[in-house]
Amino acid sequence: MTENLAPDEEIALLRKAGLSAVVLMHGEPTALAGLAAKYPGFVIPSLSITRRATANGVRLDETAGPLGAKLYGERTICSIGEIGGGYLGTNNAALRTLFAAAAAAGAPINLHTDLARLENVAELEATLSALPKLQFVLAHLGWTAGPELIGRLLDTYPNLYTDLSIRFDPPGSLPWRNNGLDLSILAADLSFLPAWRALIERHPDRFLFAMDINSFGPRYMMAEQLVSTARTALAPLPHPVQEAVAHANIERLLRGCGAPVAGAQRRN
Repeated sequence: MTENLAPDEEIALLRKAGLSAVVLMHGEPTALAGLAAKYPGFVIPSLSITRRATANGVRLDETAGPLGAKLYGERTICSIGEIGGGYLGTNNAALRTLFAAAAAAGAPINLHTDLARLENVAELEATLSALPKLQFVLAHLGWTAGPELIGRLLDTYPNLYTDLSIRFDPPGSLPWRNNGLDLSILAADLSFLPAWRALIERHPDRFLFAMDINSFGPRYMMAEQLVSTARTALAPLPHPVQEAVAHANIERLLRGCGAPVAGAQRRN
């Protein structure tokens, strides 16, 4: 959730953008439960976990895994993440415990890491190999990762999914982000760049539409633009692929948690 709006204002904005449900990420379980109860079927709760010692909410420590599994088992949350911080860090005991708990509980887990770092690629592959039942959602297409790397990972690991947040922005819409690097996988006409389109059509069941509203300042002001861009980009794809990326893949991962789910979209 964004710190720039009251929760009710944010929900109204997301509805205005044309979404019929959202996977809403927040670090405080009580607040998540309250929003899910207030907006049943629209707010699908996901527990964010922070690595920052000074941040509010659930922190990445030895208690995060058991807590996430407990809340998922109770259906207080429907997934775990985003976990931020950039480094995958499977050498971190707390993160290993969290991955194992999510795998045992069946909870999808979403983590931000930049796959430009070779050690992050190695750690991701070790995690996916060691925990084949873990439903691992790679945030932001691995940040700076290209289609060759993402394609190899999806070919190799059937338990890997990836969301399109940040990478699905109109090209040039936020030129200042990430030290000036434009991460969009879209061309100027909002069509997919050819290599990315080919990869999505090769693995249509592994990509999730997402917006990442809370990042990079006032992204909440872009909600309608991001939804419109996604619809334009997906329109040329075969209809089953459109449906899969837009909502069916996340619905399958959620397995009815937070139902009714129709057109659910991840954001944070």
